[in-house]
Amino acid sequence: MFGTVLFLATAVQAVETPTPPVLDGVLDDALWQRPAAITSMTLREPHEGGQPSQETEVWIAFDRDNLYLAVRASDREPQKIRNYFLAPDFGRGDDSVAFLLDPWKDRRNGYVFRVNPNGTRNDAVVSEGGKMFNPSWNGVWWAEARIDERGWTAELRIPFSTPAFPARPVQEWGFNVQRRIARTMEEAVWRGAERRFRFGDAGVAGTLTGLTAIRSGQRAEWRPFGVAGLSKTSGAGGAIERLADAGFDLEMLISPAVKLSVTVNPDFAQVEADQPSLNLSHHSLYLPEKRPFFLEGKDLFGFATNPMNQPFYSRRIGLDENGAAVPILAGARLLGRHGKTSIGIISAQLAPDAW
Repeated sequence: MFGTVLFLATAVQAVETPTPPVLDGVLDDALWQRPAAITSMTLREPHEGGQPSQETEVWIAFDRDNLYLAVRASDREPQKIRNYFLAPDFGRGDDSVAFLLDPWKDRRNGYVFRVNPNGTRNDAVVSEGGKMFNPSWNGVWWAEARIDERGWTAELRIPFSTPAFPARPVQEWGFNVQRRIARTMEEAVWRGAERRFRFGDAGVAGTLTGLTAIRSGQRAEWRPFGVAGLSKTSGAGGAIERLADAGFDLEMLISPAVKLSVTVNPDFAQVEADQPSLNLSHHSLYLPEKRPFFLEGKDLFGFATNPMNQPFYSRRIGLDENGAAVPILAGARLLGRHGKTSIGIISAQLAPDAW
């Protein structure tokens, strides 16, 4: 049955554009006046296989450096559109449209880019057929949206330097679209409308064709940080101590499919704290990885036979044998793919006290 679903997946073609659209959320560019690439969606919720109550149209275009997506989410009652969230990584309470990209077309892994009517972005990396969903990943991309009398519209620009893809003159990517209407609890998708499939399951996605002569560029992203201050011991004769710290993160594309990441004195102060857990078993607790440096490519090292047997557990990096925190001085990570082979190398240098 699974193979039959893959066989029936539909292809959609991207249109090359010599002039990039103005990213303002308004579909008045000449590029978006062409017939939409996708005009038909199917309900997953609340009625599997049903017809959505509202129409959705999607346009797909590209140039050498970027993928452009536009959507017209029609709504006969625009005053009831839910658009509460303004912060990134918003929840399910808003209307939204999401796109799944599987650049390697391996039917297992991909990227999800979601936008709500405010233009607020939400992204994630998915793997293992949608079973592993990592919302802590933050890609470089842009989105704008507008609400009008017909519903709402959105435009997305995703640089080809953000997703890793094979070095081929002609590309075919896995592709899917999802729309959520919060007030009616509707979820409609372009492909894979059966409830037994997740939207992040690239195995039931369609195919995006027409991408030719695209390039990732030699993108490098540098994020420095620093802090300085004074600390005074309480009391009349308290000593004053100077505080200073600095570090940086560097990410560099060596090729479209190979990415090098370097961190020096990484700062994890903004990482979300773990939820308190009570362990009554004789097994150790496996807490999710949330530190940015260890997130991307996490699935490459997750080759456990079962959740309780993990040969590599990144949360141990930065802890001594007694479980006490030890500063990480620096780290390097190399992720890449060649054909059907994935490559992952990671190394971290701890403070001398760890030894």
